Amino acid sequence: MSLATPIPVEQLCRLALVSRAGFYRWRNAPQTVDTDLDVRDEIQRIALEFLFYGWPRITRELGDRGWRVNHKRGLRKMPDPVSSGGAAEETV
Repeated sequence: MSLATPIPVEQLCRLALVSRAGFYRWRNAPQTVDTDLDVRDEIQRIALEFLFYGWPRITRELGDRGWRVNHKRGLRKMPDPVSSGGAAEETV
């Protein structure tokens, strides 16, 4: 990886208030892949299909659809409006 500017890495790190070790750790870090993207996608589909379902029913529906999801993991992967029950609220 080459930098586009002739400024040394030490000076760039000092300007950005990061350590050189932290910069190199970040630069060499492997790409992270979100393995739960499919689960969250299915949760969104269930939430849109059943507007009044909270996290217990959505977790149960995930199981009915063949997903092996623990109730704690299911709750953790749900977006805030679904887990708090706010997705079904309508304002008039």
